[in-house]
Amino acid sequence: MTSGIWLNEMDYDERPVANVKAAKGKALGMPGKLLINGFAAGSGEQGLALVGKFIKSLKENEAFYSDFSDIELVASKSDKAEGQEVMNFKIGCVFK
Repeated sequence: MTSGIWLNEMDYDERPVANVKAAKGKALGMPGKLLINGFAAGSGEQGLALVGKFIKSLKENEAFYSDFSDIELVASKSDKAEGQEVMNFKIGCVFK
């Protein structure tokens, strides 16, 4: 787990994700996404840097990443938690 990151919710979005690399120009549907919500210590660029580091660590973890084709930042916003500036974020892990 990346220091400065804490998670508060995981969910599954079952809507198919369009496969950009579809063969012969046909749109292929892929299984949905694992959605992970959490907070990063700090806001603005500092918070986004921590989220980027967290996403990179997930991609480098073969046991975790082997089920996914991509991990992307879906949403982020500055927030406060217990009086501290934080970055509230959601990442999407697209299943293969």
